[in-house]
Amino acid sequence: MSAALHKLAADVELATPERERWVVQTESFYDARGRVYLELSDATPAEAERGMAMLRKLVG
Repeated sequence: MSAALHKLAADVELATPERERWVVQTESFYDARGRVYLELSDATPAEAERGMAMLRKLVG
């Protein structure tokens, strides 16, 4: 699980345009689940939408 989360996080980092201000984070749980998410402090609605669109595209 950890390797899969890190791979997805790396894919997100590589797909992130330089102009974006978000930070890619991972979190794993004890029951073999986890998540990759974007930390978007003070994000504009447009920035949040771009981030969500990128995540949707990469996850499928």
